[in-house]
Order: sequence, then structure tokens, then C-alpha cells
Amino acid sequence: MIDHDDSQSSARDWGSTDLPLSDGPWLFGNAGIDQLRRQVEDAFARRHLHPAAETRRVGADQVSVPTTYNLQAYAALPLDLPAEQRWRDYAAALEEGGRLVLDVRPAEHWQAFGRRLTARDQLTPCYAVSELVGQLSGLGLAVVAIEPYAALWDNAWLYRGLRHRHKWRRLLSWLASDEPLLTWALRLEQEVFATLAPRASGRCLIAAEKRPAPVDPQGVLQQLAERDRALRDPLGLSPGAEALAASQAEVTTSLRAQHLLLMLGEVLQRHYPELDWLALLPEPAARQLRDWRSAEVIDQQAMTILEAWRLGSGEHEELLRGLDYSLMTPLLRQYFPARRTPS
Repeated sequence: MIDHDDSQSSARDWGSTDLPLSDGPWLFGNAGIDQLRRQVEDAFARRHLHPAAETRRVGADQVSVPTTYNLQAYAALPLDLPAEQRWRDYAAALEEGGRLVLDVRPAEHWQAFGRRLTARDQLTPCYAVSELVGQLSGLGLAVVAIEPYAALWDNAWLYRGLRHRHKWRRLLSWLASDEPLLTWALRLEQEVFATLAPRASGRCLIAAEKRPAPVDPQGVLQQLAERDRALRDPLGLSPGAEALAASQAEVTTSLRAQHLLLMLGEVLQRHYPELDWLALLPEPAARQLRDWRSAEVIDQQAMTILEAWRLGSGEHEELLRGLDYSLMTPLLRQYFPARRTPS
């Protein structure tokens, strides 16, 4: 589960978030991540903006917002401009009945970890989604959709559970050219992570509609509370089983998807040790991943033996364990040439 760090929380500036999990700005130089992000954001806009009206896209370099019926505002916060002012500009620019889509970095997610992100994104505001709903409602904007995303690449909960973060990011880079991997990742983003509470991921997409009458946010806030309660129950992850079952073709045809799934399962196991996550998978995929996990255990045993040899403390019982691993036979013969047997 998420660990909370409430010390000095009132003194923190959550406008920029840093988490010391990497040695460089890797979030914004990965072609695979860029493609996945673009497809998730574009699909959200297509679902929630009016299809018959032209979409006005604004960026952080546009201080003024022109009048429009459809407004797409991703990574659109100008430097030194408060997020609240930007939202007032959106409300003023939207015609009655018009739609808005925007992105935020949920403070519910980042504050729960009490850390900061090395790769800063000053174009996307860090803001509590529950507070944002209230802010937009006060401006006559009714929130109609809230979908967390970027759970595979901008997620402190995920990276805390990964043992090999650079390997994970390298696998994600293949999203740019591995079609089954991209299909599978999109399914996870849109059918699993998008249904969770905002604190489940480091980014969130919001859609709102301009209404003529005052907007009561209580219904949306109640839905957020229910999603948050569901996230606290490990069995609340079970809806993802349907998406995993539907992804059997992609997982079967892409070794990278299988590897990504294995690493994701390890994260789930660390955070939810009581959850049998393999039981959520189709049997062929579960069998493949069990084989990989068994091979990894043998690999780890082999490395333990080799490390013991390096330190001069290898024991006979360790040597016998190493024989379970086929590649250990030539290593043993090279290390003990005097004891080599005809077999």
C-alpha cells in the first residue's frame, strides 16, 4: 500500500514534484513513452470533446485563450501563471455547452510519497483532483470525466516497487516500434488504470462542460471517494483481470509485453503480498510467467554462488544447488579443473 509521509507537509511546495528515482530527465526523452502518452491523451480528447466542432488546442506559450466550443489544454500552463488563473481563462473562453480537456499531476499521488521528481514538468500543474473539481464547479464547469493515466511511466508507486527501473524504461522505449506491446499498454492505461482513483498514478486527465447554471460538485466528489476506497482493497485490482484476459494475443506475441507483465507482477507482489496476482491471468500466460520466475530464482542462486566464490567462501552445498542451473556446469569445471570428471 502507499506509505504516507506527513512530516512538514504544510511547508512543501507541491507545484513541482521531484522523486529521486533516476539520474536524469528520462521521462521526456523516451520515444515509446512519448507515443503512448500521445495516444492516451488524443483518445481521451476524442471521447469527450464535441466531434462536430473544431478543437482549439492551447499550449503553455499561449497566454491568452481564444473563445471556442472545444478546448484541449494539455501541458498548457505558462510559466509564472497560477493554475487557478489559467482555469478561469478556460472558463471565460468556453461557449455555453462547450467542452474542455486538461491534464494535472494529482497531488494526492505525489503527497502520499513525500518525495520529489527529478524530471520536473512545470507545464502541467500539480493539484489535488478533489480541489480541482471544486474550482471548476465554481467557474460553471461540470466535470464529466476523470481518468488517471501514465501509470506505466510517471508513477512513484510503481517505481518504488521496481528492482530494475532502467530496464523498465528501456522496455517502454520499444512502445514506439512493438505494436503488440503498444496495444497491450494502451489497454492497461485505458481499461485498468483509468478506472482507479487519482492517487494511483502521477497524471490525470479531466474533462469538463460549460453549464449555464451553478454546478454542484458533490456527485463527482462522491465518485472519487468511492474509487479511493476501492483502491485500498487489493481485490479491487480484479477488474484488471478482464483486460489481462483480453490482452492474451498481445502478451503471447510480444516477449517484451511478457517481460513487462512479469516486472509489473513483481511490483504488485511487493505492495500486496497477500494477492495471488498470477490467478488474475489466463493460464498460458500464468504458466509462462511461473517458468520465468523459477528461472530467475535459479539465476539469483547462481549469482550468490559466484559471489561466494569471489570472496573465497563457497561451500559444497552451494555447489550442489548450482547444478540445477545448466550453465553452472562449465563454470564449475573451469573453477575446479583438477576435479574435472569424464562426464
